[in-house]
Amino acid sequence: MSHAHDEHHPFQAHHFDTIEQQFQAGKLAMWLFLATEVLFFSGMFVAYAAFRASNPELFDKAAQFLNPTLGAGNTVVLLLSSLTVAWAVRCAQTNQQRGLLINLLITLVCAGIFMGVKSVEYSLKFKEGLYWRGMYSYVEGSHPDLTGTHAFLDKLGIGFAIAGAVIIGLGLVLGAGSVGRRWGFFALGLTVLGAAAGCLAGNAYTSWYEKQHPHGEHAADAAHDHGADHAHDEHAEPLPDQVLESAPIYGGQGPQFPGVFFSIYYAMTGVHAIHILAGIGVFVWIVSRAARQHFEPTYYGPVEYTGLYWHLVDLIWIYLFPLLYLI
Repeated sequence: MSHAHDEHHPFQAHHFDTIEQQFQAGKLAMWLFLATEVLFFSGMFVAYAAFRASNPELFDKAAQFLNPTLGAGNTVVLLLSSLTVAWAVRCAQTNQQRGLLINLLITLVCAGIFMGVKSVEYSLKFKEGLYWRGMYSYVEGSHPDLTGTHAFLDKLGIGFAIAGAVIIGLGLVLGAGSVGRRWGFFALGLTVLGAAAGCLAGNAYTSWYEKQHPHGEHAADAAHDHGADHAHDEHAEPLPDQVLESAPIYGGQGPQFPGVFFSIYYAMTGVHAIHILAGIGVFVWIVSRAARQHFEPTYYGPVEYTGLYWHLVDLIWIYLFPLLYLI
C-alpha cells in the first residue's frame, strides 16, 4: 500500500501518523478478530467430533436426510463469492472503480443465493419434523406431504423477487440526490433478488428430486430400528409424523435422540448464516462508499478487511459441507 507519507489522507484518522500505519493497524485488528472467530467455531467443531465419536451410526444415517446437491451448490456459490471479493480488493488497489463495484455486487448476489437455498433446506426439514433434539418429531416410516411447503417456498421466492425490485425502485427515488445511498439500495435489492433466485432454484430442484424419489430414500429410517426388539413390521402402515413413541431406543436415550445431530446441524449452519448476514450488511456499506469512489490505491483498507472476514466465512463452510453432508 504505497503512498506519499507527507500528505494527510482525507480518510486518515487523527491518531495515526500515516495512512499506511492506519492500514496496518486495521489489518492486525481484523486478524485478531478472525482468530476469535476461529476459536468460537472451534467449540462447535469439537462438539460435533465428540458426539459423532460416541454415536457414529446415528450421525452417518441422520446425515442422509440432508441434500448434498444443495450443499454442493452453495459451496460453489461461496467459492465464486470469494473469487469476486478478492478481485474487488485487486480492483481497489489498481483504481479500477467499475470493476470494484461490479465484483462487490456479484459477491452480494452470491450471498443472497446462499441464504435463499438455506431457507429451502430449513423449511423442508421443519416440515418433516427434523428439529433439534428438544423438538425432534420425525417418526420412522412417515413421509410428510411437502406439497404445501413447496407452494409456500414458491411464494416466498416470488416475495423476495418483488421485495428486491421494490428496494431497487426505492433507491432510484430516495437516492436521487446521493450516489452512495442509491447504490446502497441497489446493493441490498440485488442481494434480495439473489435470495429469490436461490429460493426458487432450490425449491424447484427439491420438488423435482422428491418426484423422482417419492420416499426421499431416507436411510435414516433404518437408523431408528437400532434394536431388533423395536423393529417394525415392514408391511405396517406408517405412523403419523406428529406422534412420537415413548419406547426406549438408541441405548435408552429416547426417540428424540436423533435430534442431537440436527441440534449440531442447526447450531453450526445457523451461526454461519448469521455471519453471512453480517457480511451482507458490511458489503452494502462498502458498495455505498465504492460508488462515491472512496477507495483507491492509497486507501482500500475497509475492502480488504471485509474480504478477509468473507474468506473466513467461506472457509468455515468448506469444512461444514463435508462434515455435515458427506461423511
